[in-house]
Amino acid sequence: MPRPGFLAAAASLALAVSLLSPRPAASAAVPAHLTWAVDLVSTISPANNSYGDPTAIQWKNVDGAVSSNTSVCATFVTTLFKRAYGLADADFTAWFGSTSPYAEVYHAAVVARNGFSRIQKVADIQAGDLIAIDYRDAGTSTGHVAIASSAPINETTVTVNGISMKRYDLWIIDSSKNYHGTQDSRYKFKDGTTPDTGVGEGVMRIFADAVTGEVAGHTWSNANGSTFYAQPDLNGSTGRHLVIGRL
Repeated sequence: MPRPGFLAAAASLALAVSLLSPRPAASAAVPAHLTWAVDLVSTISPANNSYGDPTAIQWKNVDGAVSSNTSVCATFVTTLFKRAYGLADADFTAWFGSTSPYAEVYHAAVVARNGFSRIQKVADIQAGDLIAIDYRDAGTSTGHVAIASSAPINETTVTVNGISMKRYDLWIIDSSKNYHGTQDSRYKFKDGTTPDTGVGEGVMRIFADAVTGEVAGHTWSNANGSTFYAQPDLNGSTGRHLVIGRL
């Protein structure tokens, strides 16, 4: 179904969270890093957008004539924070112990409340919050990070593996080689056969405990059949642990 286009900038959160489809507005002011993320996604073309290294991100009419992106999830977030808040490599070294922290390092910072407030309840997510996932499965990726571009929507009670949960759709902006469902802005088939990679906006699903409202699991997208990852113990050694952080 056709959707309204992205907004290049936002003077209010009601504008910022109406990027691709109607979203609920929140009461907080628009975080600067979300405004920069919105602007990049709204002005970039598939030909200038890719997932990978080395990181190179350019904003139209700020750094050049067109927007362009080459990044992975964590370097995209790092570049956003640097651009939005004037942070330098030295600031990141002092904050994270690295000039370019991996996804698992962002996750650890949220858990430790190092520069972030930790948001425990899924329903309390606001546009601009950091979604950080620590992958403890075998593999080359340490995890994933994304920026919420909406508050949670479409609350539904579901049963997963015999457990009653609340399920929410959450619009997010990230840099990824895999799109988040067919509503994703990267679902464009720039070469006629393969969806776009790099920065874009799509939908993840976050599941909440029916009693506490805290994270109970997540799926990569809202597509039928998207793998459900149950929330593991914080100190466990397996699974994919998701946390929500707010600057």
